[in-house]
Amino acid sequence: RYGWIFAGFAILWLGFNAHSGAVRYLESAGARAFESIRVPDELALAQTDPRSWLSAADQQGIVRGRDAFRRADNIGLLTNVQATSKWAWLEYLSGDANRTIDLLQEASVLQSGESKALSLYYRGAILNRLGRPNEALDDLDRAVDGQPSMTSALEEKGEALWRLGQRAEAVDTWRSASEKNSKIVLANYFLAGALAAAGDAGNSMQYESLGGQNSAEDAYFLWMIGQRLQNIGMAGLAEKNFARAIALNPQLKARRLLDMPVNR
Repeated sequence: RYGWIFAGFAILWLGFNAHSGAVRYLESAGARAFESIRVPDELALAQTDPRSWLSAADQQGIVRGRDAFRRADNIGLLTNVQATSKWAWLEYLSGDANRTIDLLQEASVLQSGESKALSLYYRGAILNRLGRPNEALDDLDRAVDGQPSMTSALEEKGEALWRLGQRAEAVDTWRSASEKNSKIVLANYFLAGALAAAGDAGNSMQYESLGGQNSAEDAYFLWMIGQRLQNIGMAGLAEKNFARAIALNPQLKARRLLDMPVNR
């Protein structure tokens, strides 16, 4: 009798180990696919649907990674928050922003510290892109509360406030980000656009100069800046950055020409 009990426990133990191994294998496959993606995060996050920036290899990796993470989730007994965060990003790159929001919410509930703040930041940023600034503001406030030095979250918080028509609060938020880090590019450009709209040309030029001086001489980075400025109606500054990007990479001119009818 005791032998049968031991054998039963042994079978259960072996089954549990085999199951855990299968989950870990799938999560590792998903993580490898995640790490193979080459499109810069900031560029992808500048718009609701980043699929036009993906190479064929990126697209294949995303399909593999999403499938692996989904299968791991289906058979897993516990939530792996690191895997969930990576899965969320692959869903965003695939064009499913709403699924990404759900996954980031699931991850943030189980996280703490910097990892929680990052999930809240990404969720808030995506909600901004989807035109849901009220929801974005809640996540971004919690991200800033958890990590006051996270100036990227302050940039996004300012954008949410700007979208809500709370222009003075947006300027204060961007100014706070700039004071924390004078080299922060987007906050300085946002301030330049906001102050120009308010008729403060002198200070607008000062912040525009700060943004330009600290921008990386990288076509995709400059395109991201242009996209982010365009998203909230700062068209003049956006065009300057698009022009700089095209000067560095003339192939981007075709993309800009395709975008123009939409912009008008």
